[in-house]
Amino acid sequence: MLHRLWQSGMIGLAQSEKIKNFMQKSRATSFLSDKYVAGNSPNKAITKANKFLQEENIRGSFFYLGEYVNSIDLVNINVKNKQAIVRLLKNENIDIHISVDPTQIGYTVSEEIGHKNALDIAKQILAWFKKR
Repeated sequence: MLHRLWQSGMIGLAQSEKIKNFMQKSRATSFLSDKYVAGNSPNKAITKANKFLQEENIRGSFFYLGEYVNSIDLVNINVKNKQAIVRLLKNENIDIHISVDPTQIGYTVSEEIGHKNALDIAKQILAWFKKR
């Protein structure tokens, strides 16, 4: 029960425009994004991941924020960015770990859309492995 209460609270915060704006624009929270967010685009994420690997021997995972969306426009942006990171990783010598949350890729809109997007992303990753 406590787990569900916690999860519901976190989902509510994630969907709150006020909280989102505070977290993204506040100087009080900017140190967190500087430390844990690789950038606001796939290209910036790849650049930062390469820098961490080369300078600090730190490996990373690519987590694209944008969970719990219920707009097809936001789903399309999420899927486009996940596919962009796969394409960019094809030319890099860094580990591949891409997080895909079902709520990011359309399962909140419909199971059919989420399923199609999951398969599209998986096919793109599989094609990358076959070319290696």
